Amino acid sequence: MIALHRQQLPIGLALVITLGALLWDRSIPAIDSIGWSTTVALVLVAALAGLHAPLGSGGLSLGAMVLPVVSQFFPSATIGWLAGGAWILRTLTAAVWYRGSRLNGASRDLLSQLSAAGNVVVAATVGSIVWKACADLEVVQSVEFSWLLRTAVAAIAYSISLSLVALVSSLGPSAKQRSGALMLDLGGWLLGGLAVQLISALGWFMGFLLLGCCTALSLEAARGLRHNRIAALRAKEQREATLAGHRIIFRRPDPEGIAEQVFTECKKLIRFSWFHVELRDSSDNFLSWRSGAGGQIEEGTPKPPIRPAPRPGLHRRVEWQIVGRVLKAEGVEIARLRLWCDPRDLQETQLELFDSLLPQMASAVQRALLDRRSKQDALTGLSDRGALKQR
Repeated sequence: MIALHRQQLPIGLALVITLGALLWDRSIPAIDSIGWSTTVALVLVAALAGLHAPLGSGGLSLGAMVLPVVSQFFPSATIGWLAGGAWILRTLTAAVWYRGSRLNGASRDLLSQLSAAGNVVVAATVGSIVWKACADLEVVQSVEFSWLLRTAVAAIAYSISLSLVALVSSLGPSAKQRSGALMLDLGGWLLGGLAVQLISALGWFMGFLLLGCCTALSLEAARGLRHNRIAALRAKEQREATLAGHRIIFRRPDPEGIAEQVFTECKKLIRFSWFHVELRDSSDNFLSWRSGAGGQIEEGTPKPPIRPAPRPGLHRRVEWQIVGRVLKAEGVEIARLRLWCDPRDLQETQLELFDSLLPQMASAVQRALLDRRSKQDALTGLSDRGALKQR
């Protein structure tokens, strides 16, 4: 309950700030003087530039470069709305960007997403207030590069606010990871300060030219990072599939041991909730072994529920996707395998790696069964005399 209240804190602060500012000066219609097309363009720039977050980010990442521009030229009440809208759009874009790549590790819990959005709104508002306050300070204006000092102070206030609210509400990574992720936010603020100078001196075209170039570079960096991570993930999975084929050989040859090892190696390659394997015994009958939500192997046939368990937040209800495979050795069926998978977790690359393991798994199961048959009497099922002498 306490954790739930902490997550609600940024949402409440964001609502108070945005609604309070809107009721105070009613300045949303004042955007007409700047142009709604400019407003939408800035939100798009913030969302797209923020896609590149190699260390993770609870803020806007490089998309924070629009915050000085908004703070300088837009009404005070709009900063929270624009920052929150940019963060939400970036989150939705990232979900599409990483869809199917198994790289999107962001929480899909609706409350967590709203809390993170509220955190960005609060931090952007604090940074904007400091930005506007520095404009009236003689100490700041007396410096030769006053715009740079003004931007740095506002960026630091934004970062501290972002970290404090995230810490209090138990959001995001550790303090060390968060400090590394905020470096792009700080860089975004400095670029935004430079964009303000260009807009003031040369007009909106030059400012958007700088923002557009930075956004293009950020998108290219995000694309390269995505491809590198996908390649590293696939290499790791391929190595795991190769090692699994070797590990499964060195196990005890009894049916329960075979079932446990098949379960263990399958779990490393594919995400499933229920497991069922049938092994051919010495009398050509199939013995059934199962594993349910507890993860323990036991003899019998599984009885899974009709659908996968519901998830927190807003998610569609789905049916099981049953992955069924038959293990054959020299054309003879030696085992049957069925896995109950949640289709929301199943990836095509997982199935490809799983299928690549099947020939090695079939060969290992065949050797284990032959080893067992060579040491067991086919009629009584007891160990034969040769096996007893070896013991």
